[in-house]
Amino acid sequence: MQNNSVTDYNTILKNFAEICSKTEKCVSQALEYAKKKGLDNLQAKQMANYLVENNYINHQRFAEAFAADKSKFSKWGSIKISNALKLKGIEQKYISNALQLIPCEKMESMAVEQIEKKAAKIKYKDYNDLKIKLLRFCFSRGYDIEKSKIKIDAIIKQLKEG
Repeated sequence: MQNNSVTDYNTILKNFAEICSKTEKCVSQALEYAKKKGLDNLQAKQMANYLVENNYINHQRFAEAFAADKSKFSKWGSIKISNALKLKGIEQKYISNALQLIPCEKMESMAVEQIEKKAAKIKYKDYNDLKIKLLRFCFSRGYDIEKSKIKIDAIIKQLKEG
């Protein structure tokens, strides 16, 4: 029975290492995978340690890939990206480094574009209602609220004038 357990462990490790070679993963994902496949906590931790030690898992690479993908494809702001990475157990130094690789101008222009699109689609009773709905949208996307308020105020000013 012991031999079968070692075989299972090695198979699970090999399978997840193969997954890691195709896409960036983090330790929490490795632990989740191992437990889902039936490994106990000790084996799961051993597997995760092996993957980190052999550079299958690298939290800096993971944070950079995650931040770039969420910014580009999901149109998330830095706050939401940061929080999602924290939930995955990524250290703040890796999160900060990853976010620095996304130019502020790019992040801000993406946020402005998304706010403008949302403003064009929202049904609202009055300008205060519009502002609240847009602020909620910005908060849910993880955009900088102070910068978002400036853009929202500009949109509302334009609507009032035109």
